[in-house]
Amino acid sequence: MTPQPSMETQPFDFVIAGGGTVGCSLALALAQLSHQTKRAQRQPLRIAIIEAQDYRSDSTHPGFDGRAIALARHSLDYLASLGLQNDINAVTQPIQHIQVTDKGYLGQCDLYAPDYAVESLGRVIELHDFGRVLQSALQKPDIASQITWFCPDKITSLVFETDHVNVVLDSQQRIQAKLLLATDGGESGTRKLLNVVPEVQDYQQVALIANVRTQKPHNNCAFERFTQNGPIAFLPMTDERCSVVWTLNYGDESALLNASEAEFISALQAAFGYRLGKITQVGLRAAYPLRLLHASGGHLHRAALLGNAAQTLHPIAGQGFNLGIRDVEDLVACVKHAVESGDDVGTYTILSAYRALRKQDAKTTISATHALVHLFSDDAMLKVVARNLGLAGLQFLPSLKHLFAQRAMGRRRHAVLDELGTKG
Repeated sequence: MTPQPSMETQPFDFVIAGGGTVGCSLALALAQLSHQTKRAQRQPLRIAIIEAQDYRSDSTHPGFDGRAIALARHSLDYLASLGLQNDINAVTQPIQHIQVTDKGYLGQCDLYAPDYAVESLGRVIELHDFGRVLQSALQKPDIASQITWFCPDKITSLVFETDHVNVVLDSQQRIQAKLLLATDGGESGTRKLLNVVPEVQDYQQVALIANVRTQKPHNNCAFERFTQNGPIAFLPMTDERCSVVWTLNYGDESALLNASEAEFISALQAAFGYRLGKITQVGLRAAYPLRLLHASGGHLHRAALLGNAAQTLHPIAGQGFNLGIRDVEDLVACVKHAVESGDDVGTYTILSAYRALRKQDAKTTISATHALVHLFSDDAMLKVVARNLGLAGLQFLPSLKHLFAQRAMGRRRHAVLDELGTKG
């Protein structure tokens, strides 16, 4: 997949640094812009994807690992607009009910898909399955013809000119981008080359993840159970499994990772309870540290950050990838007018519109997630009372529950898109 080294500089409209879930979704969405009616007689877009991992097997890519994520309703709708609905539905389990509880207290909130006239509130997908779906879409001839992969490869230097970015790769390839898009994760090397220093807050917690089977069927219900250390999520998966995300304080994960299956089940059962009956089987266990990372990027010239390169969230509300897919949606919406008219896709006007669109959504989602972490990881009595009153309010006040459900489904309003057509 790696082109032969050349001293010639290859020009591209878009260079995407990072070929994980967000990068591949972005490449697919951009490539499809070339097939819109208004651009039928124009040259197809030229898109490069630079990926450091060997892409001969998606199972080796850290973005397509064994974890599962919940795709919110809005994310599903957007991915469906890219033609992925059937393939995603085939490998996912719908979430038709969400139950939120606080261990040891009476507070509880339930959300049901029929109450919001949707087939599901979201769907749970394993990342390696998501990787196969995206790769299959990118390999279709009309899409693949627009995309050049540099893999395994990485960016070693960037030089910004007025109308393009010069990119030098580790393979000595030289390419140019009208717009450079960093989607290479929370440890983004591209972000470092752009001299963007993110704000980072370490939660001093880890997420222990595992897939389990239970005595009772999950019935397409996702459970969020808050404990003194943080939340435990049970997400419904295919084949009557559940994906468990268990938040623990630093150091507490070691004994659980090394425990026997029976010992681990006993500890998990004590924390989660018996809503699904007894836990009967546990798969491989892994743990990763939790932190809040936010890199606004300021007013970057011909570059933008998306996905975990822009923000990495605590999994408490399941919004990390969903926020990233909204980054993709807004970026593509912002460049659409320029693509259709054959104009420069990396102008200040476009990037300013993108920043304006993303600012409020990112701020709201990050603030809400951060607040939940502190509210539900503390057994101080005032916080216990506050959160249980909050859960009760969500359960019994329809208007408040509706707002909560809309955010859980990843829905928000656009404010700037319509202005792009007049500003060019």
